[in-house]
Amino acid sequence: MIDLNANEKSADYSELSQSFVIFICTFDAFGYGEWRYTFECVC
Repeated sequence: MIDLNANEKSADYSELSQSFVIFICTFDAFGYGEWRYTFECVC
């Protein structure tokens, strides 16, 4: 839903601009005592 209106219909995915999703939690979501976790999805 983030990029729903970013491009015209049938446009190539390579035309999308880069997106970031940031979650702000009031708790340690993974329980490792860290204040920040960084993830990168690579195919």
